[in-house]
Amino acid sequence: GIYSDIIKPNLEYKHAKELLSEKKFDESINAFEALGEYKDSVDMITEAQCLKAKNLAKNKKYDEAREIFENLGKYALYKETTQQEAENLITEGKYADAIILVEDFDDKKSKELVLKAEYERGIWYMEQENYQTAMGYLKRAKDYKDAKSKVAECRYLLGIQYMDKGRYDIA
Repeated sequence: GIYSDIIKPNLEYKHAKELLSEKKFDESINAFEALGEYKDSVDMITEAQCLKAKNLAKNKKYDEAREIFENLGKYALYKETTQQEAENLITEGKYADAIILVEDFDDKKSKELVLKAEYERGIWYMEQENYQTAMGYLKRAKDYKDAKSKVAECRYLLGIQYMDKGRYDIA
């Protein structure tokens, strides 16, 4: 009848959308799955899964988010989540981990993140007054920010360190 064929599925569809707007992703996905082919329920399942994954990434649950994106074949979102994690790792001072995450991606943003990680690692070593190591990382940062002038600054400060230690031969 009209209720079971039209009204009930419409109410269930609206309820599934409400659940989604309330960020109740799993409940929403289940509700859309129960609707089968009704309206755009199949598309809404994918939409709900994407929103769930984005929410996971926002809460730093990157592996879970990436798994969902990979299963959906959403590789741009997979990469974006990976870059987001790399950005977070750089902020936490985990430069090598950040580089490992994005170094195999061949896009501008990933390459920029690698340079940023090298630069930030170089700056960290400068702050520790380990100018030799800092220079190595800053050289890898190439044209990122003021990396080249920081290399020159490291050379100068390293020379002063050597002079302070009486090592005039290498200063």
